Amino acid sequence: MHRNVSNESLFNWNNYPTNFFLEIFAYLTSIDVVYSFSQLNNRFRHLLINYVNNFDFESVSKVKFDYVTQHHDIHSWRSLRLSNDDKTPGQIKLFCQLYPPPRYLSQLQILSLLNMHHNFNKETFFQSGSFDQLVSLTISDICGEHMPVFQLPSLQQLTVVGCKHTCWLMNFHRLKNLKYTVKSRCIHLEALKFPTTLNKLSLVYDVDDGENEIQTALQNLPQLTKLTLYTNSICHSLPNGRQWEELITSSLPLLKIFQFCFSFDVYASITDSIHNVVASFSTPFYLLEKCWFIRCDFDNAYGFCGTLYSLPFAFPEMPINCISFDSSMSNIITDNVDETKYNSQRTIETLNVPSEEFANLLVNIPQLQSLTSTLIDLIILTEKFTNKIVCDILSKQIQSLTISPNYSADELGNVPVRHLNNIVRVFKKSCRHLSLGIAAHPNTIQPILRRMQKLHSLHISCKSWNAAQTWLIQPPTIIQECDFMYVADERNFYVWFGNRC
Repeated sequence: MHRNVSNESLFNWNNYPTNFFLEIFAYLTSIDVVYSFSQLNNRFRHLLINYVNNFDFESVSKVKFDYVTQHHDIHSWRSLRLSNDDKTPGQIKLFCQLYPPPRYLSQLQILSLLNMHHNFNKETFFQSGSFDQLVSLTISDICGEHMPVFQLPSLQQLTVVGCKHTCWLMNFHRLKNLKYTVKSRCIHLEALKFPTTLNKLSLVYDVDDGENEIQTALQNLPQLTKLTLYTNSICHSLPNGRQWEELITSSLPLLKIFQFCFSFDVYASITDSIHNVVASFSTPFYLLEKCWFIRCDFDNAYGFCGTLYSLPFAFPEMPINCISFDSSMSNIITDNVDETKYNSQRTIETLNVPSEEFANLLVNIPQLQSLTSTLIDLIILTEKFTNKIVCDILSKQIQSLTISPNYSADELGNVPVRHLNNIVRVFKKSCRHLSLGIAAHPNTIQPILRRMQKLHSLHISCKSWNAAQTWLIQPPTIIQECDFMYVADERNFYVWFGNRC
């Protein structure tokens, strides 16, 4: 005889143990958990407050941002990530306006602030004593010269994207793990400095010919056990293994792991020079004492350029600084190390165009979601927006579109209204984030942008002074009360739409 179980009994949430729900929560982000379960009943509200306390707002819609911050106890949060990128423009500023950090975030243990604008009032955020429990901090796009003096007595791990001005780091006397990316946009005379307490250092260097400066900074880190170096620029001298051996022997006696990737472009006798480079990293110190192996890929036909890196390859991307890596040398003496593999087309998620056989390329990269292109290249590649195959693929796949004057998103390219109509027609189906330059009056572009119902964020760079002033004085009516408009400077305007999930 079968027992009948009523639907009411079967779906009575109180009959299920707490671990059952926690396993469900583990498959979702904290944002989606709160957005989906917070209004069910009191039991769920208590579960969310007690067990859901790590929040990552990077790339979320403003609808979810507003909902989560209003329906959850911020004082219970332990980890928080905020971002000012084009997908969530002005998010850090908005959060600080609504929830002043000293009052709401003093209990945080992990904090990430991404794409901070140089005008952002960091003194307000990092008030003395407001983050005494903070163990891990990530901040990006900052100028060290403008960082306030503040104390983080519990800080052990720090990740920074900034300039060469690093003196402010010396205040962190318990820091053990530092990941620092040096950008070249700021010019400072100060030499690199790092806290002497570091055990692990990961340094990405975006300044040409910086190897000597890096070696000088490393001389004062006697406790270092792991060193990771990645040069995101070109060095005009060859890497010298003997110099690194002398530095490690004299100043880094505890170093166990040394991972590196050096790009170079020099004029020299190619065969002898490469042999000398590999030999300098093949002494008994490297091969016998440390068991550190390297490989050098270089161009044998178009000049003397290439990349020298440790094995196994330890970085998420490989620099390609020449036409062809047709030659390689290594000091490895066994076949037990996995070969480095370059990313295939099928792993590409972001594409900078132009590219030959564009339609065929698009077919082979189904993960493509982000596109950065000049307007003229986009016109050519889509055959003036008439190539149905290309336009259909772009319409279905592209969620983020940036029109730039070159192949960098640092500036935005101007788009005349006649071409804006075509861009809207092709990309309105899936595009959530749009960045471009406009010289026309805001009221001229309103009807066009209103057709892009999927937009979560919009970045407009005004190419006309009159248009910029209009944006400042009287924003377009497409911007509603629930939207957040962030003015980065007198010509760059960001809109984070508040009514789109």
